[in-house]
Amino acid sequence: MKIKSRKFQGFTLIEILIVLVISSIVLLGAYTFFSQQQKTFRQQTEQARQQSNVRMALYYISQDLLNAGFTGTLFGIEGAINTALKNGISTIPIRVVSLLSPSTEFNQLFNRQGKELEILEIWANFSAQTTTITNSVNPGANTIYVQDASVFQVSIWDESLNQMVTVHPLGFIISSPTLGTSEYHPLSMVNISTNYITSSEMVISSYNPGDLIAPVWRRVYFVQEDSQQNRSLVRRDYYLETTMDTVLAEDIVDFQVFFDLQDPITRVMTIEADPDAVAIDPCQIRAVKIIITGLVQTPDMNRPKFLTVSKRVSIRNLWLDPTFNHQCSSMTIP
Repeated sequence: MKIKSRKFQGFTLIEILIVLVISSIVLLGAYTFFSQQQKTFRQQTEQARQQSNVRMALYYISQDLLNAGFTGTLFGIEGAINTALKNGISTIPIRVVSLLSPSTEFNQLFNRQGKELEILEIWANFSAQTTTITNSVNPGANTIYVQDASVFQVSIWDESLNQMVTVHPLGFIISSPTLGTSEYHPLSMVNISTNYITSSEMVISSYNPGDLIAPVWRRVYFVQEDSQQNRSLVRRDYYLETTMDTVLAEDIVDFQVFFDLQDPITRVMTIEADPDAVAIDPCQIRAVKIIITGLVQTPDMNRPKFLTVSKRVSIRNLWLDPTFNHQCSSMTIP
């Protein structure tokens, strides 16, 4: 019995080349699609990260603006400014909200259009704690006994020391509801054991046991640039002993502030007054508009993207004192 042999033929060179070309085209398409998806994913991730950072920074600033001027005492910071004006005091360091000029502490930075970045200052009782005085305070006194002196100190984490430290505010507000008087004074010492505080200044009016007294804290928001020209939005907290910086958002290219103002005499409103073009009286501010622009950039982007968020916040703790004419621009900051 004979078995017939079969011939098995392989692929020709041309067929192999054709298969290789087709496979290469398919693989190249898959790689291009995958690479493009990765690129899109990185860009969307970076955009989402930056959007989250910028919006969180805007949230913190907005919350502080809502509390600006609040002390928990009569008319808040506005009342202290009013008392100073009535007593002929030409210098007082506190403002409900104001802008600072560039200095050795804050560098002068500009955005892409050559417009100067703002430096926003806010004063308030951010801890929302108050106490009362326990002894009568007469004009000329600078030591005040209080019910609870612990409201004039907080504990914060110090990165440089890697431990918790106790700090105190720059000043305090003392207020009398019966006399309608409120004063600001710088704080020089807090004694927790015997519940008293002292100031480098003397009290102007008389105050009775039960009158309110509260700490006042200062915060400044600004853009800081490092040696590699990377910019970050920073909140600086001021304490009696030190300052503490908190980075709120990185890759910030613009920080602008506009004010809604009201003339106390004509009652005419000026909407979104630009501090670069209009002289701003801090006591006439009704609302503040914040604009923050962040940079979105990855190594594979041909050109960067810019993400801008904004919010207008009403100043709730100003225009509360009916005897205040809301003109304090003549007062200078020492």
